[in-house]
Amino acid sequence: MNDNEIRNSVLEFAYNKAKEAGIIEGGRFTDHEISKLEGLEGIEKNRIDFNVDYLEKKGLIKWITTGRMTIAIWGIDYYERIHPEVLLVIPKESKMADNEIRDAILEAAYNKAKEASSIELGRFNVYEISKLEGIEKNRINFNADYLNKKGLVKWAAMGGNMAITVVGVDEYERMHKHE
Repeated sequence: MNDNEIRNSVLEFAYNKAKEAGIIEGGRFTDHEISKLEGLEGIEKNRIDFNVDYLEKKGLIKWITTGRMTIAIWGIDYYERIHPEVLLVIPKESKMADNEIRDAILEAAYNKAKEASSIELGRFNVYEISKLEGIEKNRINFNADYLNKKGLVKWAAMGGNMAITVVGVDEYERMHKHE
């Protein structure tokens, strides 16, 4: 296995841990878990550590506590750019892909702000978006957290309340300028 394959294995593992947790920084893992990944079992520890260090220095993963790492927002962007198919995967038990969930959240945020005539007062509950009915809570959380970390929406209160940001308004209008 070459260094790029090691890096891709670690990044894929980190991405999946965050998706499982339903929140980006909740997808924590240790270097011990990495060394047990399929395909990495026989590789020297210093070689794995070098590639983990490379990913950390590139800003794709980050240390959150001693011995624990998580994927960084740029790691998610990078992973989804080199594996665009992950955005289009619709789990059996679901009816939407991640990119559709993100679009639905951003659209709800934008519409609520317009309705309230205020970005700050246009709060909405991410769990009450009708388009997301039937979607697993951890998938909604993961995608809401992604948008929050990108600065497009922000958590406004506990319990799933969010509001759009100015950057989110710009992004929504950019995406829908031809409508």
